Amino acid sequence: MKWLIDEQSAAINEVLVSIKKSIHFCEHAVERLNDEETKQFFLREYKEFNAFLSGLVSFVRFKGELPRDPDSERETLEQWGVDFKALLSEDGEGSFLEHYRDMQQDLLVSVESAGKTNSMPESIGGLLKDMERYVTATLRDLQEWA
Repeated sequence: MKWLIDEQSAAINEVLVSIKKSIHFCEHAVERLNDEETKQFFLREYKEFNAFLSGLVSFVRFKGELPRDPDSERETLEQWGVDFKALLSEDGEGSFLEHYRDMQQDLLVSVESAGKTNSMPESIGGLLKDMERYVTATLRDLQEWA
């Protein structure tokens, strides 16, 4: 039985946790929001991140590790916090978009860090670069939307 996780798997697992949190938040936003344009934005994000997720999960399993999951209790509390902030705000969608922007900034840090990991296979390095470009574009879109 393997007790130590290697640097590559640890870095990719950090990205996986952030992606899964983004996916869960997108699902939550679609359930809660009424604005159709904002819901469509979160649906697109959900689909994109699910596509990224499969390649990363396959890599972690190939390395003989188990993909990590986010802390579900913490996620629930964060989602309730966003719900409460949206309830008190005149711009409920804005609260969701602001929280999502913060999540994407955290994801970008994880992706950039994983991309700098030594000896990352070319296929995963390419996927991380694609993800970095996608998240950067999303952050730019969110900035323009605000």
